[in-house]
Amino acid sequence: MKTAVMTALVLTFLSLPLSAADAQPIAAGKSVKINYTLSVDGKVVDKSPEGKPMQYVQGSKELIPALQEALVGLKAGDKKSVDLPPEKAFGKVREDAVLEVPKSNLPNEELKV
Repeated sequence: MKTAVMTALVLTFLSLPLSAADAQPIAAGKSVKINYTLSVDGKVVDKSPEGKPMQYVQGSKELIPALQEALVGLKAGDKKSVDLPPEKAFGKVREDAVLEVPKSNLPNEELKV
């Protein structure tokens, strides 16, 4: 079973006050930016580009609910690892949804994963 593991979250907010120590914690309606690394079974499968954190609004359903719940209360600069089982992340792998296609059916261009 594949397990999605969100790791190394570093939070920064769009509208920080003069001092990061005065930053309000993440709560509903708060505009948030996070740097993230997504690992599945110990392999990195996605991460935010260097210097370009992902932006979302807490509670807007832009992120999966379990991840948003795990971020509530964190402040700018906090780091947190979040382990999510498939049921609370993107779901279990559905082998019935996998389709094998002969390479001869694909364009002659070089294929990349």
